[in-house]
Amino acid sequence: MIDKNTSFELKQMDLLDQAKSTNISLILENGSILLSEIKKAQQLSAELGDVLNHIKHFNPEFRMK
Repeated sequence: MIDKNTSFELKQMDLLDQAKSTNISLILENGSILLSEIKKAQQLSAELGDVLNHIKHFNPEFRMK
């Protein structure tokens, strides 16, 4: 079964295959925005890694009630 995401990805691959076979060059107009978003994602990923590491090494302390 092909869902909407898979269908979209197949259409993208088909367009790229067509571009390659007809020697069409594509120029990304908003590449700086993409790079900015990638940098944000990398920063968030690093921060999440730090938080997960703290959780992994968390040492609970209990007291008697």
